[in-house]
Amino acid sequence: MHEIIINSKSFKVNTDYISGAEIKKLGSIPASHKIFFHPRGIVKGIEIGDGDSVDLTRPGAEQFISKPAK
Repeated sequence: MHEIIINSKSFKVNTDYISGAEIKKLGSIPASHKIFFHPRGIVKGIEIGDGDSVDLTRPGAEQFISKPAK
């Protein structure tokens, strides 16, 4: 089990990888929004597409932030 943070809210997931689409669903984020992954130590977020996956096996909680698409 891994902890992830989506827009400052904590979630527990039972998978080692999570897609952008799954993050949106879990965080009740509109499909039109973009998801940004903020790995520990990196200030600028990395955009995660709906079909992209993030490895959750690293220690600690991974953080994601959504923003409306421009």
